[in-house]
Amino acid sequence: MKPAKFDATILTLGFAFLYIPILILVIYSFNESKLVTVWGGFSLKWYGEMWRNAGLMSAAWVTLQVGLLSATPSLRKTLSISTPMFRRSASR
Repeated sequence: MKPAKFDATILTLGFAFLYIPILILVIYSFNESKLVTVWGGFSLKWYGEMWRNAGLMSAAWVTLQVGLLSATPSLRKTLSISTPMFRRSASR
């Protein structure tokens, strides 16, 4: 059964709604100006400031640790459940 064109359009609009703001945020992260609404040119200045800020780097490290500690058990559980299912379906 071929998907309707309407379904593909809705899917495309939904992904655009989710990803365009992220793309804009990434682009503006390279803005030299202190004002978000004014483009001051391309710069890595704010990334340098981020690396020099000890509190921000500490928070980023904690975020990475929490992410890894929460993703690891869920990945192990998913693999332990899906591996026998895959092996059973492949043997048929």
